[in-house]
Amino acid sequence: MSEAGAGPTFDETVNKRAFFDRIVLSIWGQRKIPKKSLVESNIAIGGKKRAYARSQKGNLPSGNPYELKYGRSNWKGYLPSMILTLRSEASPLTVIETIAALRSLCDDVTRAQISEAELTFDLAEISVDYFRQRIKSSARIFTQIPSDRETKTIYVRTRKSPSQLKVYKKSPGLTRYEFTLRSAYLRKVGIVTPLDLGLVRQLNLDALSSLRELDEVQFEKLVARLDDLSGRVVQSWRRNFVFQEFLRVTRDILKIPESALLRPPILKRLKRMQENLFYDDFFPGTPLRKRKSARS
Repeated sequence: MSEAGAGPTFDETVNKRAFFDRIVLSIWGQRKIPKKSLVESNIAIGGKKRAYARSQKGNLPSGNPYELKYGRSNWKGYLPSMILTLRSEASPLTVIETIAALRSLCDDVTRAQISEAELTFDLAEISVDYFRQRIKSSARIFTQIPSDRETKTIYVRTRKSPSQLKVYKKSPGLTRYEFTLRSAYLRKVGIVTPLDLGLVRQLNLDALSSLRELDEVQFEKLVARLDDLSGRVVQSWRRNFVFQEFLRVTRDILKIPESALLRPPILKRLKRMQENLFYDDFFPGTPLRKRKSARS
């Protein structure tokens, strides 16, 4: 494991495996009095606009940190009894660790559902600008922080969207490509409980934010068909526009369909990393309960 930036990276995942960097659980039940070794602090966080009165923080046996918010100060019927947040700091999170944390910290649980999960891909020797030029999204929100900042970050969609993509420089030579999947999206694809997390291997992430690369051969053929002035204009479009804008102007002005200029670049690597998700080896790719129903 190597430390970088605000959090760690893991040698066993770079260019090889996707992993859950953060998992948030909504829990209906009671707080369990935990072992002293699991608790570092328990402080009051209540207030007029705060949903919970207390925050318990500590580390799981793996070294991964957690935070448990409990003591509802706003008794609305839909509010869970507790919110448990787990993070990958010492090692990537797994389903077994998520369930073990739930059992160690909570009691009399009637329901526990995934309300947020961060699916992370760490990619070596690929820059943020590489993705800026290739992300093609239909999302209304597509932003990049100013280029004069030390670390560039690309956001596709907002914090309130069912899903959000964030791309940023994690460390020198390492770029993090990270999806935040929220409850509305997770429910839609059937990911509700920790046992459902294996379904992430099968998600069509390209539908959330499509990655495409210019087919250089087709681009050169396009330029060769144009007169000198038009060819120089098209080449300036490519240099000066972000990728989706370049595709739009060639489509609208030159009537060139996007499919004629595109090829999928890094999609195969991301798909392979997704299928090799850092996951408990003895868990199947589909939830246990789904597998049982398939037998019957």
